[in-house]
Amino acid sequence: MPDFICVGPGRTATSWLRSVLAPHVCLPRGIRETRFWGQLYYKGIDFYAAHFADSEPTRPAGEICPYFPDSIARERIAHYIPNCRIVVTLRDPVERSYSQYRRFRSRAIAYHPFELALEKHPRIIETNRYAHHLGGWIDSFGRENVLVMLFDELQYDPQNFVDRVCAFIGISSIDLTRTRPGTRDINADRQMPRSDKLARAGSRLIEFMYRRSLYRGIDLVERTRLYDFFFSGGKAYPPLAPDLDARIRAKMIPEIKAVEALTGFDLSHWKGSPAQSQAIA
Repeated sequence: MPDFICVGPGRTATSWLRSVLAPHVCLPRGIRETRFWGQLYYKGIDFYAAHFADSEPTRPAGEICPYFPDSIARERIAHYIPNCRIVVTLRDPVERSYSQYRRFRSRAIAYHPFELALEKHPRIIETNRYAHHLGGWIDSFGRENVLVMLFDELQYDPQNFVDRVCAFIGISSIDLTRTRPGTRDINADRQMPRSDKLARAGSRLIEFMYRRSLYRGIDLVERTRLYDFFFSGGKAYPPLAPDLDARIRAKMIPEIKAVEALTGFDLSHWKGSPAQSQAIA
């Protein structure tokens, strides 16, 4: 069983963190995200444990998968691994929503303009109930076992960000200048798919392979030019219009204030204009 799980939420640099940590910890064998505690729980706990069968005893084992908004997954993890350490990274909710929308659009899950997609796909807004979900993780695992990070820190001081994660999970600091990902973008959806039909086909293919644990096939799609063939190649996503940003952000201010009360963070910058910096998506 893992010693730690980075539960997301999605679009908060989980892919980047996985790439940085991979040489220094034991991650699930053969696959980046098992999706076990949510979608694939029916396969049984032995199926999940097999992903860590070859873990080195001298290194902590962990998983990086966006279970954050899934209360049932949280309860299952707490039942089987009550002492598991949990890492949560919170990102400006409007920026995170637009990043998740781009992922949904690229995978042919969403077709509508962004603002309408928020209504058609409530999972985007549900994930942004940061205070509600974070409170659940703290209640289930104890505040001392939940590390809450801000995506903002990754943008402005990535070395300190990863240092804090390393200290929390019990490994030596990782020098980012010596890693392949460094501070560059990873897994950022910058273009719409060249064809919705191709995107749907690619999404169905990946889901088919997940259900059957065909990990080499998933890796072939996600780590080669096949990914761009299925999910990219179209027009570039435009930046979020300032008036639309402000309109959506105003609706999220009560939740932002609730996060401030829960964590003690000053999130004033989330209540106004988005940060003018390059995000690691």
